[in-house]
This record gives sequence, structure tokens and C-alpha cells, in this order.
Amino acid sequence: MADVWSLLQLIDSAFPSGGFVHSGGLEAACALGFVKNRDALHAFASESIRQAAFGSVPFLSQCYDATFVEADAACDAYLWSTVARQASETQGRALLLAADRVYETENVRNIASLVRAKSARGHYAPIFGVVAQEAALSRDEARQAFLFSTLRNVLSAGVRLGLLGPFEAQRMHRELTSVLEEAHAASAHLTNAAQVAPLIELVQSEHPRLSVRLFQS
Repeated sequence: MADVWSLLQLIDSAFPSGGFVHSGGLEAACALGFVKNRDALHAFASESIRQAAFGSVPFLSQCYDATFVEADAACDAYLWSTVARQASETQGRALLLAADRVYETENVRNIASLVRAKSARGHYAPIFGVVAQEAALSRDEARQAFLFSTLRNVLSAGVRLGLLGPFEAQRMHRELTSVLEEAHAASAHLTNAAQVAPLIELVQSEHPRLSVRLFQS
């Protein structure tokens, strides 16, 4: 049985997973004119959830079947965009650092050593899978937590970019519950990752070119 307290801690916005400094491509999408209003943000958030389910969750799930090193290497091979790869590594290492301080287990310590020695990249989705297991979450619960965090991060970025207010963000989160459910169900038996929202990744790759940046990616 999952430790519900660990689950709540892991998905809490105060848990230093690194997501607060990443917009998931939203900042670049706004600057380039792809996201200008509420409807566009709703569509962007929906696609972000689907992309997380098909493009990230498989690497999280691999940590339940194989070793972290294998899942991490597969994730690194999958991420073609330099910006997306760097964001994944930055966020993954932030989560790993937090887990090392919080859980203090031999497994987390060993993985942290591998990442520091550059024997592994430390990508976010595989690290999330490792931490979820330390929190005694099942694979199903880990996938739910990951998708929830994806949506939370996008909407949080939307608020800070001035696209909507905090109350409206909560309303949109509620509206997208069905998308979360569909993505969660679709990712249940995925073994291979797929790119289902290429425009988001293409837009995200333009982030370093922005003259003014609030987020790292």
C-alpha cells in the first residue's frame, strides 16, 4: 500500500523538483504567438499532458521493470532537442538532490553518485520513477503523480506569465481532469516512447533565442 503522505509530499509544489523554473515550452510559445489567450493555453496544457503520457511516462515505467541506468540511457537517446534534454537533466537532478536529502537511502545515494560521475545523465522521468518507488508508490500511482505535476507546472507558468489568474488556473485544472484520466489510461501499458506533440518541442527549442526569459526552458 502506498504511503499517502509521501505521495502528497512528492506532488506538492513546495517539493524542490525543479519544475518551478521550467515552463515546458510555454514561455516560448507565448513569445512566438502560439499561445495568446485562455483557449490556446487550454490546448497547450492538454497537449503537454498527452506528450508527458506518451513521451515521458514510458521511461518512468521502465524503472519499475529495469534498472535506472537503462531507463536513463533510453530517455537520453529519445530526446533529440538540446533544450529539452538540458531541461530534463536539470529538473531530474534537482529532484534527485531533493530525494537524496529527504529519503537518504542507499539506492538514491548510488544513483546520485552515478549522475555526479557522469555515468548517467539523470533525466527527469527516470528519476521520478526512482523517487516514486522510494515513496512506496505503485507504478499506477507514479504515473498519476507525474501527469498531475506536468499539468500543475504548465498552469503555474501560465499564471506567472500573466495568461490567467490563480483561480482561473484552478478552474482550468479541473476542466482538464478528463484529459489527465485519458492520458493515464493510455500510458498504462506503453513500453516505447512516442512524440505526439512535436510543435511543443519545436517551440521549446527556440527558448534560448528569446531576448527576455523568465524561465530556464
